[in-house]
Amino acid sequence: MTPELLRVAAKEIGNAIKEGAREAADEIAKQKLGEVLADSFKGVSALVGPQGEKGDKGDKGDPGTNGLNGKDGRNGLQGPRGANGLNGLDGVMGPSGPKGDKGDPGEAGPVSLHWEGDWKLGKTYTENSVIRYGDALWIALDTVQGERPGSKAKSAWQQMIAPIPRRMAGYGVVQPQVTPAVSVNPQTGTSYTLTSDDNGRIVTLNNGSAITLTVPANLPAAFNCFIAQLGAGQVTIIGSGATVNSRGSLTHLNGQYAIGSIVGYANNAFILGGDLV
Repeated sequence: MTPELLRVAAKEIGNAIKEGAREAADEIAKQKLGEVLADSFKGVSALVGPQGEKGDKGDKGDPGTNGLNGKDGRNGLQGPRGANGLNGLDGVMGPSGPKGDKGDPGEAGPVSLHWEGDWKLGKTYTENSVIRYGDALWIALDTVQGERPGSKAKSAWQQMIAPIPRRMAGYGVVQPQVTPAVSVNPQTGTSYTLTSDDNGRIVTLNNGSAITLTVPANLPAAFNCFIAQLGAGQVTIIGSGATVNSRGSLTHLNGQYAIGSIVGYANNAFILGGDLV
């Protein structure tokens, strides 16, 4: 039986060495060697000999195979927040919203004058129509037809200026004729200063409070314009760097719908005429 035991021991030791289990191979060798010796000396009693000296250290065996991967560790702490990225491009404009409610009507604009030329018997004139009758200019205070200006004590007509001067005697300044091409400059504040653009115009002044009209220096030669008070605020005419003369030194229009004229007869010198107080 000894040879058979040696063959089995050698086979098991070889398998252990192939699997990289050196310690296991050593244990198997010891175990099998003991079995062989026991089998060889069955029935023989003998003393155990002393332990032999420790043998030399054997060569380093081949590396064993890698073990299985361990479990994943726990997640680390969250890092700091990064910087903001760049803004994206603007999106496409959305469709228009629904139309809002209609707003309240605005306040009525200032009243303008309407030049109608010479007075005609069968013509109907509306409020603020301006006509020439005789040698005077008249304004309609209401709708009127067939009524001659100045024919009634309570008339729908009010005289604006009379007579209409063709030439200012002694100064050689021609008073231009009022024509249908005359334009109106409506003013609604409490003060206004004439400009060169007002030459040949009708300047209307319409406010509930007192109004100051200033005649400045350096208006063009032969400057002339009509002025009309349309509101309750009385108009006062003053000069600034210019002299404004009037008959009786009057400087105010006579009330609502009163008309006056300002005529330049010399450098920075003017005459104020019309319905004055």
